[in-house]
Amino acid sequence: MANPQKENGYTSIANELYDAIIKWRFSSYEYRVIIFIIRKTYGYNKKGDWISLSQFVEGTNIRRTHICRTINYLIKQNIITKGGNKEKPEYGIQKDYEKWLKLNKGERSHHSLITKGGNKEKIPKGVIEDVKGGNLVVSKGVHTKDNITKDNITKDKGTSEQSSQEIKIDPINKIFQAFYDNGNKGINFGNKTERAAANWLLKEYGLERATNTIKYAMSLQGEKYAPTITTPFQLKNNLAKLIAYYKRENTNNTIII
Repeated sequence: MANPQKENGYTSIANELYDAIIKWRFSSYEYRVIIFIIRKTYGYNKKGDWISLSQFVEGTNIRRTHICRTINYLIKQNIITKGGNKEKPEYGIQKDYEKWLKLNKGERSHHSLITKGGNKEKIPKGVIEDVKGGNLVVSKGVHTKDNITKDNITKDKGTSEQSSQEIKIDPINKIFQAFYDNGNKGINFGNKTERAAANWLLKEYGLERATNTIKYAMSLQGEKYAPTITTPFQLKNNLAKLIAYYKRENTNNTIII
């Protein structure tokens, strides 16, 4: 039975700073990283300390790739500080919370998990809301990147060599843009098979849900046993594998990410 005692160690933090952390809208990844940094600094009466990536992984139970991404977001928001050198980076909390910055929608990424309706199964927030009969249902209310305006778009020429700002932005092209923005710079916007798959994704899940699923799937590329999903057609045909991968990777994870 757990029996934590203050005498065995505690972390002292100013209530004002603690209140600021509570009120800020962090993703669950960000919140866990911040709490860990506080534990490693204020928990030892330090303002900053060298923390290796392996320590972050062990202390937060978040995978290394997500740790790196989350740290970068927090640095961009000026919520955590980074000093030292490349071999021994030193992290700390920017306690002047009035200097914290809110990033634009396109500068953030959400790979957190939620617990649905008391069910202990962990589900990617902004990606998978529910799993019913092998279907992937993506939750609403998550930011998506949409930085293209009527002033900087041109007619769709259907080539993979065009930049995302040269492609006429209709809903189907926005599906392609999501793949482009998240790493597939060679995607062919004019491929009929891929466009049919993109259209299916739109009809089944809507633009916002589909694009957030794309972000999640693309973030897994290179991970061992992760399904290869870099195009609309691959996403359509690998939804079940994506769900199976996630459930397998998080079976023993007792912490909500």
